[in-house]
Amino acid sequence: MATPVIVQDEQHQRLEVKLRRELGDQVLRLLDDNLTEDILLNPDGSLWVKRMGHGFSRIGEMPAAQAASALGTIAAWRGTVLNHERPILETELPIDGSRFEGIVSPVVRRPVFAIRLRPRKIFGLDDCEVDGILTDGTDPLNQLRRRDDVLDGARGQKQRMSHGEVIRAAVRARKNILVVGSTGSGKTTLVNAILDSLARLTPHDRVISIEDTTELQKPEDYVARVAFAYPEDDMRKWQQQLAAEQATAKQKEHAAEVPPAMITVEKINFDYTIRGGDEYIRPVRVFDDDAKTYIQMPPEFQHREAPVLLVVGKDGKGEMTNYRVKDQTYIVDRIFDRANLVLGSGKKAQKVEISRGHQQ
Repeated sequence: MATPVIVQDEQHQRLEVKLRRELGDQVLRLLDDNLTEDILLNPDGSLWVKRMGHGFSRIGEMPAAQAASALGTIAAWRGTVLNHERPILETELPIDGSRFEGIVSPVVRRPVFAIRLRPRKIFGLDDCEVDGILTDGTDPLNQLRRRDDVLDGARGQKQRMSHGEVIRAAVRARKNILVVGSTGSGKTTLVNAILDSLARLTPHDRVISIEDTTELQKPEDYVARVAFAYPEDDMRKWQQQLAAEQATAKQKEHAAEVPPAMITVEKINFDYTIRGGDEYIRPVRVFDDDAKTYIQMPPEFQHREAPVLLVVGKDGKGEMTNYRVKDQTYIVDRIFDRANLVLGSGKKAQKVEISRGHQQ
């Protein structure tokens, strides 16, 4: 009998293969590029990348179904779900540990995500001074923001000490250093530079991180890094979350059950056309009760990967919608004219087209 560890490893291997297929070659190449800093997917399906020393540039597109499948795989890998009730996923990308955030409906119309890669290179204070990022009080760009009392505390050497020297002096003296700035302004880069100076100037000091931020890199092996974990708090949070999820699931299950007496023959509409797909993902029947749409799948459905349901908008593009699966049936909280069941991504993707009222 296979041990739980081996079974989990095999499951993760299958999920990694699936995730790499869903992210696609373009995103995988960017993840392997040492110059890549950020990868973004916008609601319009456009992919953007920010490379070291450059701004964001558009590099392609990713279909909504492909993005939804990838987000679902990452959520499953992390032992959680991503749905209408929990539309935001903040975690690390399982492939390489990059910071990852994904968002689905109802927060956004189509799936989006942001990937912040771990920095491959640490820029020290020396590099910042060479590039003119850190200057001194004589820099004309600093005159409007200059305050005499800022550098007066630097041992009365405000005219002789550059910004880099002030930071080094603060590191040696174990002073507090507050780093603030807008998104993409270089906060992480500067903190890594300060950590590099700490390793060089005070090699016997330890760095204690109160939050596990993967972008902050350990410059040298001899700089110890300590983080805090509280198992009791984590266990209590998991128990509370599990209890809340179980209560929500019971409420949803109760709400999803439709009493037969409330559905009359006059309200049921079976006028739907189904095209495409194989016998495993092709619905047996589709109908609505003038409030919800029900898509009944074949018995084999429960043993296979579930396709993603996308409602086709007026622009012809698939959009996420609120639905749940119960007893091999998709229960959609709306009436739609056209929708697609999509399994997989790229050229190998399978698609079932569903039309209301025999629409062509």
